Amino acid sequence: MGMLTAMWAGVAGLNVHGQALSAVADNVANVNTHGYKASRVNFGDVMIHSLTVGGTVVNQVGTGAKVLSVQNLLTQGSFETTDVPTDMAINGGGFFQVNNTSAGQTAKYYTRAGQFLLDTEGYMVNPQGYRLQGYNVDANGDILAVPADLRITTVQTDAIATSAIDISMNLNSEDTKKLHPSQLIDPSDQSTWNYVNTTRTYDSLGVGHNLSMFYQRLTTYNGTKANGATSFWKVTAFESVDGVYHPNEDDYATTAEYLDAVNAKTYYMQFDTSGHLVGVSTGDSGYGDTYVYGGKVSSSTSDIATALGGQLTFDGAGASDQVIRTSGTVTFAGTGTTSSTSVTVGADAAYTLTDGLTPAQAAAELCDQINGASPAVNYYAVNEGSGVVTIHAKNANGPFDLSVSHDSSTEPDFSVTGDDTTTLSELANMINAGNTATGTLQIDTTGMADDATITVGGVTFSYDGGGTATGANPWATLADLATAITANVPNVTATYTAGGTISLAYDSVGVAGNAVTLAMDLNGGGGSIDLSGSTLTNGWDGTTTGGAHEVTASALENADGTYSLQLTRNVAGAGSTYTIDVDEFLSTNTLGSEAGVGFTTATQTTVARDETNGVLDLNGQVELDYYFEDAVQPQTITIDYSPTASAASTQSAGSNETFYLYQDGSTRGTLQSLDIGTDGVITGTFSNGQLKTLGQVMLVDFANPEGLAREGDNLWSQTTKSGEPIENTPGQGGTGSIESGALEQSNVDLATEMVKMILYQRAYQANSKSISTTDQMLQELINLKR
Repeated sequence: MGMLTAMWAGVAGLNVHGQALSAVADNVANVNTHGYKASRVNFGDVMIHSLTVGGTVVNQVGTGAKVLSVQNLLTQGSFETTDVPTDMAINGGGFFQVNNTSAGQTAKYYTRAGQFLLDTEGYMVNPQGYRLQGYNVDANGDILAVPADLRITTVQTDAIATSAIDISMNLNSEDTKKLHPSQLIDPSDQSTWNYVNTTRTYDSLGVGHNLSMFYQRLTTYNGTKANGATSFWKVTAFESVDGVYHPNEDDYATTAEYLDAVNAKTYYMQFDTSGHLVGVSTGDSGYGDTYVYGGKVSSSTSDIATALGGQLTFDGAGASDQVIRTSGTVTFAGTGTTSSTSVTVGADAAYTLTDGLTPAQAAAELCDQINGASPAVNYYAVNEGSGVVTIHAKNANGPFDLSVSHDSSTEPDFSVTGDDTTTLSELANMINAGNTATGTLQIDTTGMADDATITVGGVTFSYDGGGTATGANPWATLADLATAITANVPNVTATYTAGGTISLAYDSVGVAGNAVTLAMDLNGGGGSIDLSGSTLTNGWDGTTTGGAHEVTASALENADGTYSLQLTRNVAGAGSTYTIDVDEFLSTNTLGSEAGVGFTTATQTTVARDETNGVLDLNGQVELDYYFEDAVQPQTITIDYSPTASAASTQSAGSNETFYLYQDGSTRGTLQSLDIGTDGVITGTFSNGQLKTLGQVMLVDFANPEGLAREGDNLWSQTTKSGEPIENTPGQGGTGSIESGALEQSNVDLATEMVKMILYQRAYQANSKSISTTDQMLQELINLKR
């Protein structure tokens, strides 16, 4: 019996070592299988009987070995780097969960093999097509908390409208080109600005817009000032479309609308004595307009001089009571003032200066006296430095002049150059006052039927000789008609004189239409109307193609010492021109020929500002509203010249230069690549440079992961021994982190497996020997019979 037990023990040894060798062979076969976990065979001995005598075991005989279990070894495998971003390796504990849905049933599997790719529907799947589980995102890009089939649905992103522009720059404090605030910035004229920087911005549709900020250093600034501000730069933002610059839109009904748009895109940078940016403001306190002239005034008279003066009021569409302000210059020179030094501005009383002032001191004192006058005068003074004072006109209710006078005979060593009222001012006054347009109506009412009409200047008057008229503005006598015309026809005065005549006088040449239109409908009756006289067009008829425009005039001195007549019309703004053909003018209008004067074109180049101080931002920011076609309107863009304390813009010696320029908008983007972070968050990189969260990978762990059952194809399934799956994001709940672009190799150690293979082979041989030896012993036993 004992010998047979030995044989069975040998058989058992052969079996267990054969299984162990199979496990080794399986490990070796999967040495290059990604995510594979090695297994090992755990042995146990087999007992048949045990003899106990007196409580002591005296005889135990085993019958061989058996396989207790095949254990999964879940140690960490090394990583293999790949070029596929959707390849993932788990660095630590946990498994990927993949689901296989078929016939309405879902089978859940777990794997460490991270070979995933996107299928045609955007799902992330393994090589078998099973869908990886994770957390998708909602429409706002927020990660949802409910596990689901992980799907990448966003393949493009909306455009992002620019909302902020950050600029860090330096403006050259040594730049000597300084301009008066009234000078509009003209992108096409480099003499009107010092520096420009440009950035590409985007509207809500992703359409790109080139915005350029033009910087102009100012001689002075009268708007709201930040504490410590001593230097000022005006900035106007223009959009460039096909090389043409405009404030925002490229179509303006009037030049007044254009100028309103320019003003809305203009702001001011303020710097202190250390060159630090101390504020950005909008608005100033008002400056006069200037004009460019296409023709010079010529006259048969001698000694034509200038008279700055006359208030030019615009009342056209969009003008909104805009007033053109004129200006004059006072220059002090000489050895000093005396107690009798005085300067007279216009018709106001003389300003008497203190004795012994230098030209610079005299200029400062004159400014103080004018600006502090009580009651206030209709102009203000600006000290330009070096003894020069510029006097600007304010809004006023009537014409006034800014002529400056000084009696040099009493103080020959001290001079004041200003303006003298001479013949050119008289010419402007004559144009503005005009020769009254006149004419005579000869009316015969004999036989005229009731409701017969006479139309004067577009206003209809109905004859009511029999008391039965029902039409507008009835009249029975010529005296009544004259009274009615005066009351109802603008700018026309009608006077009845004996003999059946009415004299018409057009009393304002500043309004178009002074060539009074006459018409008559006798209503089938008698009567007649005759026009005598030929002077109804002697006034200034400002009718032009596209509409009627009031024309007014004033006089200016040119830089070259010649003089020009300023002509303006009631459409305010840069580009407003009024062109008169000299030959036609002289032949049809007596105003120019009487004075022997001819002129051509006047074009407005700067605009009068509102009497507002605007808004001051001490943080270096300004908000501009843009109206881009078909996009979200308005689109507010904040320009920040101090994005950080260390990157704040400065005014220092050197060059005008931009160090940093950033805007936060972008065009529509298409998905270019994926990146998976260690926390499993999937981020998409789009063609417009945007990064967007597209989902998050989920990991699953078990209380006893070695209790999972192998299902082949690198898959495991849950068993009662493994426990329930515990879902977490990578790095949470004991799970490992994700390594994107890598795969976990098998944890098989070939050296160990080879040693085991040798040991199992030797053990197998030894067990076979125990069987053969037992067989020989049994043979010897049988041979005893012989």
